[in-house]
Amino acid sequence: MKKYSIIISAVLILSIWLALPFSAGAKEMGRPFNDVTKNAWYYNAVYNVYDRNMFKGTAANSFDPNQATTRAMLITVLYRMAGSPAPGSEAPYGDVTPGSYYAPAVNWSSELGVVDGMSPESFGPNLDVSREQMVKILYGYYTKVLNQTPINSGDYTRFSDADQVSEWAAQQMNWAIGNGLINGRTSETLCPKENSSRAELATILMRFRVKFMADTMVDYKTTAISDADIYNHSNRSYEYWFGRDLDGLNRPTEPQRIQNAYGSRFNVLSIGSAETRNIYLTFDEGYENGYTPAILDILKEKGVKAVFFVTLEFVETQPGLVQRIIDEGHVIGNHTCSHPAKGMPSLSIQRQREDITKLQNILRHQFGYEMTLFRYPAGIYSEQSLELINSLNMKTVFWSFAYGDFDPYSQPGQGSSLNKLINRLHPGAVYLLHAVSSTNTAILGDFIDNAWGQGYYFSLVVND
Repeated sequence: MKKYSIIISAVLILSIWLALPFSAGAKEMGRPFNDVTKNAWYYNAVYNVYDRNMFKGTAANSFDPNQATTRAMLITVLYRMAGSPAPGSEAPYGDVTPGSYYAPAVNWSSELGVVDGMSPESFGPNLDVSREQMVKILYGYYTKVLNQTPINSGDYTRFSDADQVSEWAAQQMNWAIGNGLINGRTSETLCPKENSSRAELATILMRFRVKFMADTMVDYKTTAISDADIYNHSNRSYEYWFGRDLDGLNRPTEPQRIQNAYGSRFNVLSIGSAETRNIYLTFDEGYENGYTPAILDILKEKGVKAVFFVTLEFVETQPGLVQRIIDEGHVIGNHTCSHPAKGMPSLSIQRQREDITKLQNILRHQFGYEMTLFRYPAGIYSEQSLELINSLNMKTVFWSFAYGDFDPYSQPGQGSSLNKLINRLHPGAVYLLHAVSSTNTAILGDFIDNAWGQGYYFSLVVND
């Protein structure tokens, strides 16, 4: 985690922005922040709190998601979440400037006992907030403002750095973990004393409101594509295949045809650019066969990111792995709830939409994560279905390489499989690999090393 320092001028600029009243016209701006991208794990959370008048950007088009949260910022956001009630008294802190943007919030919190000062005379408004401090302050809001008695408790001692949790934050940390408000920075570490970023705060506040304040997640990427527009397209089914014909760059020609026909029309990726030597790793996760942790270990060791297309079964049975995938900077894509054997076009448009959005909402509610990529079960699609995915503001991701790795009981040989992956390297390659495969797990590290050795580099698929 980077260490963030806020110089005086930055604090003053941020103070001005936080102090400004929230304008009703801000919602008409849509999604204004250039530094909050669609694939960011905090995308939905930022706009959840932004549209609820709790958070502002640090500038008209900047949110600064990685900037450290200060005590003044945090208490001001909580004060707004409470409806900005008029405080009845003035807090006795010498470092709280009367008339400052955060003064009413500090007075309010002091009166209710939401958060203590750093000392009887000092609040420390410009000090950064650690993760354990943030949890303690949220706990204060839960007990003092919502008047709730904590009942659900987790166990922070499962993390390898549990000894770094301060004694005064132990009960609050267990409460936050038990209620799904905070996760580890990694699957093994909690990092309680590291700074809490603005993106983290937005995400935890979104979870807090859904858990305790009857809030709902919102899909912030609505489109103007109507059902009539969708039905105007053909529902004829096609089974995607990348073919055997290659061009002079070793690039299969069928994905190029699909890319030319559907890329910009329906927001489809079947093969990347021929101009650069980047390639994309994607894994299909219909269910867990015991290999995903090892695959994640290899990707972590190599510093490579990938997309994992998950089904409802995988999410429901492997929430810890879903969280680890998110925590380690990979992308989670939608592979449907039901994975229909006859393909999505075999379902009505309404049933397709329900199948896809059900999984979307589960990721939003349980993980605060917005899925923006989609992969068709069995690769079966129609133009009508492509437009439906487009209407949901998702990118359809096909592939330019796949092989018979999906049957765990009939795995291909490791040597021949590695040669296939290497021999089909090409610019813009989209690799479809199944995470149930023992062979893929065994050869993944060697494949990455060989691709690097040939001048290729690995990129993440993005929905921009």
